[in-house]
Amino acid sequence: MPHRPASEYPFYDLGTPIAVAHAGGNLAGVEKQNTMEAFDAAAKEGFAYLETDVAATIDDQPVLYHGQLKFGGLEKHLPPIQNIRAVSRHTFEEVERKLGVNVTLLEDLLTTFPDHRI
Repeated sequence: MPHRPASEYPFYDLGTPIAVAHAGGNLAGVEKQNTMEAFDAAAKEGFAYLETDVAATIDDQPVLYHGQLKFGGLEKHLPPIQNIRAVSRHTFEEVERKLGVNVTLLEDLLTTFPDHRI
């Protein structure tokens, strides 16, 4: 298959340099990566491309995560896990209430930033 330049893919058709907010970026603070606060700060700064990783919990809820299961500081309060599939959305909700932060669901990211490239 011949190589095609990025400009031939609709995802890259903005016609401007591509700056990507990796894991939502650090504008809201490095501890806020992969939270709505991080993605909102990147969007307000003008980033059109938002990058994250997604994994499904044991109850099939797609949540954002990046690298070593960093969830805006929540990872310090979750049971030691090797695989996000071992944790339920309910477990995240319990930790979220305790800390007052949120794990971002993929659906929330997509609906909040419909005009961004994710």
